Amino acid sequence: MLHCGNGRQASPPSWPALRATVLALRYADRLGRPYGQARGRCALAQALVRSGQTSECLQQLSRAEEIIYSLPDREMQSLSVYLERVRGEALLAQQRPQEAITALELADRQLNQPESWAHAEILVLLGIARREVHDSVAALAAHATAVEIFRRHDDQVAAAHAFKELRTTVRSAHFRIYRPSRIQYVPMGE
Repeated sequence: MLHCGNGRQASPPSWPALRATVLALRYADRLGRPYGQARGRCALAQALVRSGQTSECLQQLSRAEEIIYSLPDREMQSLSVYLERVRGEALLAQQRPQEAITALELADRQLNQPESWAHAEILVLLGIARREVHDSVAALAAHATAVEIFRRHDDQVAAAHAFKELRTTVRSAHFRIYRPSRIQYVPMGE
């Protein structure tokens, strides 16, 4: 449920995800395992973004961050990527694109897997943030790369979402897409 949508607006499907993440976090707290607690808080934060509660999301991320730094390096790295990605999504929802870019770039550097699905997910958000700071070329590159990675992973829903963001970026930058059949080659000097 958390991988659907772009975090930009509250939607009815976000409420079941919010309920499910609260239940998962309660279960993780009862078990008392730090990794599960931190991951549960990150998932809850992501669900909070999707339901439009960005300030509560950032509070949950702060709590998760405290837990994450007490974990072994390998566990800490994977959760740090998740935490920074969700932070970037929350900052983007709060109309703070420059801070979102910083968080998303950090998540992407920590992930360091250029062909992974998670990298493409980060690129979609990064492209939106770059579009909002009027860096159209970087936004186009991020969205186009995300579309290609999602297609390689055979995720048509995510590829369609990334392509929709790509088209929005093209329109916002006032670029025009021409069909190859309408372009004519005219040799120089004629």
